[in-house]
Amino acid sequence: MNKFITLILLALCFQVSAQTTNRQAAKQLEKMSPSMNSSEDDYNRFKGNKSKSTQYRRGDTFKCESYNGQRQHCYADTSGGIRLKRQISYNNCRGNWGYDYYGVWVTNGCRAEFTTDRYQNHWGNDYRNDDFIRCESYSMRRNSCQVGNLKNAKITLIHQLSRYSCQGNWGHNNNEIWVARGCKADFRISRYDNDYGYGGNQPDLQTIQCESRGSYMEYCEVPELEQVEIIEVLNRRGNACRGNWGYDPRGIWVKNGCKAQFGFLAYQQENYDDHYDDGNYQSRYFDIKCKSRSKQVKICNAKNFERVEFKREISKGKYPCKGNWGVNRFGELFVKNNCYAEFRVWK
Repeated sequence: MNKFITLILLALCFQVSAQTTNRQAAKQLEKMSPSMNSSEDDYNRFKGNKSKSTQYRRGDTFKCESYNGQRQHCYADTSGGIRLKRQISYNNCRGNWGYDYYGVWVTNGCRAEFTTDRYQNHWGNDYRNDDFIRCESYSMRRNSCQVGNLKNAKITLIHQLSRYSCQGNWGHNNNEIWVARGCKADFRISRYDNDYGYGGNQPDLQTIQCESRGSYMEYCEVPELEQVEIIEVLNRRGNACRGNWGYDPRGIWVKNGCKAQFGFLAYQQENYDDHYDDGNYQSRYFDIKCKSRSKQVKICNAKNFERVEFKREISKGKYPCKGNWGVNRFGELFVKNNCYAEFRVWK
């Protein structure tokens, strides 16, 4: 009897340990650089050449190999996410592989086995209410991806598929995720549910009232936003705000007479993180100062970076940096209107 109880306890401990390990793997995954992801031109050229490359489908395990240090692209269905299963090269694959919207790339002598179950592997069992969706901006245009009711859902960018930066170029409202300026990415939708431990841990939202007069679009300028939800419509018509509000990097917008109370969370930098299995990795970053003179646009000395964070403002008072810095459509960090600031740049 005691042996039977011991076996049950061991099985329970093993199950808890496996779940804990899976959660830790999801948190400690290494960030993959999007700098060598394929462009739309690469994709269009490759489409006519499919006969020269095998297309790996969902559920496949396959090899992708870089020879002579060259970048190699392996055509594959990446909609389920790509996971490095086993490195077979002497050269380290850490930082030398990634995946985009049509396949896996390797470089610098990385050769490895990959499998197409990354999202299921890290999030499928422990996060049973999660959905994953791919949303893509083509020709630098804004694109909306309808995903149904997103109220009380947390939206996380889990992998950038494009070369163009997605920071500041995506967002969501109650029923859609939008992307712009060439951003292509996979998103995770976490729906709060007390059965799975979400409901009691929802963060407190800040509130703001936004009102549009007439048909004009009005902005409530708030910090970069992670989550926005409409708390109360203040119009006499209860549906006055339906399809007439949303948010983007500038803030929350309303139009066509919508007047409402909104709840929001400020943008969290970790929502832009993307990873794979390696808990020993440490982010590579450097700090850079950048100054605009004579109100001109200044391109800062930072190239091929993964993401950038505003660290501190050096110019103050007369020349604030709010709204006067960003990343342009060529992926270049810039400042303007005499903004002088320090940034932290991740390579």
